[in-house]
Amino acid sequence: MINGYAVNLPKFYGSCYINLFTAYNSFFQKGEIQRGINMLDKLAAIKARFDELGIALTNPEVVSDNKKYTLLSKEYRSLEKIVKIRSLYAKVLDDIDFNREMINSDDLEMRELAKEELPGLQEQKDKLEKQIRTML
Repeated sequence: MINGYAVNLPKFYGSCYINLFTAYNSFFQKGEIQRGINMLDKLAAIKARFDELGIALTNPEVVSDNKKYTLLSKEYRSLEKIVKIRSLYAKVLDDIDFNREMINSDDLEMRELAKEELPGLQEQKDKLEKQIRTML
């Protein structure tokens, strides 16, 4: 479960390896979801898989098996870029929320500063969303 959504993530169990992108493409295209899932939930699932791979890559059993290690490190590297963009996206969303709160504050200087920053943050958010959609 991720944020209340039933999500069946591909996992690595012993010698069983499932290609993440193949699994995600079929998963999201078929709509095998109990409730609607938004981009942040998809990104959270990818981040969870990225973290899982990071842990698996330190497993002595995996390290000793060159084939497994190569497959997992390839997948890990392929997810690295989207995980970095996810972090930027989350920061921009937090900054937008903070600026919206500041617009309602009593401090005139903070309100003005927040009003100036908000359009740039919104533009940055839109660019990151577009970039993420192409990656998913």
